[in-house]
Amino acid sequence: METQNKMVNYVSLITVAIFSLVAMILVLVTDFGWQWYGTGNSTYYFWLGNSNVAAWPQIFLVVIALVFLISLGYSILLLLINLGKISLNIPTKLQAIIGLVLAFVAFITTLFTLGMWAIASSEYYWGVDTTFYSSLIGSIIIGIFYVVYLVNISKESTN
Repeated sequence: METQNKMVNYVSLITVAIFSLVAMILVLVTDFGWQWYGTGNSTYYFWLGNSNVAAWPQIFLVVIALVFLISLGYSILLLLINLGKISLNIPTKLQAIIGLVLAFVAFITTLFTLGMWAIASSEYYWGVDTTFYSSLIGSIIIGIFYVVYLVNISKESTN
């Protein structure tokens, strides 16, 4: 039973690492949203590095990417702790709660960026694109796997 619990921890943390990496890459290279001015091909996209978009909304994309980078590093740290390669005096439930907080911060930052994009685009037809969906869904999936990790840790401590 203990081997099965450890395996669930490993799979959860590896899944968090993979989703954090994929979400971070998608935030950095894909579009967050678009605006259409209503005539012909006058659509422009909001993405990191776009010269048509002011610098301040792009900062929010950098923040989202940094949160996913921190989540990636943290899941690797937890994996190393679970493998016994390093030891830290962090209570096991706190480990999972910190991961849940990171997922929540990614979720809230994505929604905040959406709000800023909606305000900036309020005069035009606008919509969201890959970065928004990958950040939102990625943070939810990461949160789910941290909940699995927390439940599994709680189950281990009661046995």
